[in-house]
Amino acid sequence: MDCTTEIRRYRSVYRRLQIGKREYAVLDKEAASERASFHLQEAKRLLTTDLDEQVHLLINQELLVATDFGSPEAPFLLALRILEQTTHTNFPSAESIVFLKIAADRGHAESAYRIATCYACYGKFKSLEVASADYMASFSLSDRRRLSVLYFEQAIEGRSQAAAEDLIMAYAYGRGLILQDARHLQGLCERLIEANNLTVALGYAAWLVKLTVQGESSLEACVELPHSPQKSLNLLFHVAQLSLIHISEPTRLGMIS
Repeated sequence: MDCTTEIRRYRSVYRRLQIGKREYAVLDKEAASERASFHLQEAKRLLTTDLDEQVHLLINQELLVATDFGSPEAPFLLALRILEQTTHTNFPSAESIVFLKIAADRGHAESAYRIATCYACYGKFKSLEVASADYMASFSLSDRRRLSVLYFEQAIEGRSQAAAEDLIMAYAYGRGLILQDARHLQGLCERLIEANNLTVALGYAAWLVKLTVQGESSLEACVELPHSPQKSLNLLFHVAQLSLIHISEPTRLGMIS
C-alpha cells in the first residue's frame, strides 16, 4: 500500500484545531472508534469466508488497521492468529505479547489475564509462554511476580472471573511465581464481595469456617485464615439477599458457576 493511500486513510480521523496563528492536527476519538469498529467487523466477516492465503492476509490487514484506530479487541485477535501455527501472518511469534499488551492497555480483560499468567509461569497458555520466553527472561523473578499481579488486577477490574479465581487460588495455595499470602487473599476476596461477586462470597464464607462449599475440610495446604463463623453466616445471608442462586457444577473455588 503506497504512502498516499495510507495518508488518506488516517487523515479522516484527525480534525484541525487552531490556536492563535498555529493549526494542529487533533485526533477525533469518535471518528477513530467508528473506523476501528468498521475494520474489526470486516475482519470478522472475512473469517466466515473461504480462508485461502489471500483472505488470511486481508484479515491481518483489517485487524492491523483496526488496531491503529484504537480497537481493544483487534490486537487480541491478531495475537491469537500469530500464535496459531497454521495462520498466515508476517509477524514472528514473539510479537504476540506486544499485541496482547496493546489490547490490555486499552482495557481488554482477557489479554491482561493471559499476560498475567505468562508473567507468573502458570503454564496455562503454553504457546504464549514459549513465544514470549526471551522477553520474560529479561525480568527478575520479583519483577515478574509484581507485573503478574498488576495484570491480574487489571483483568479483574475488567470483570474477568477467571482472573479473579486464579489470583485467589494463587494467594490461597501458591501458584507459579505468586506466593501464598493471607492478607492479600482476604483483601482481594473482600473487595470482590463488595462488588457483589457471589461466587467469591460463597467460597470465602466456607474458608472462614475451614470448610469447602461441599462441607468437607479445607485442604491443609491452604493458607491460614482467621476462624470466623459469624462473618461466614453474614456472607451467606448477603448472598441470599442479593439473588436467588442456582448451585450447579462447582468452579475451581468450590462455588457456584
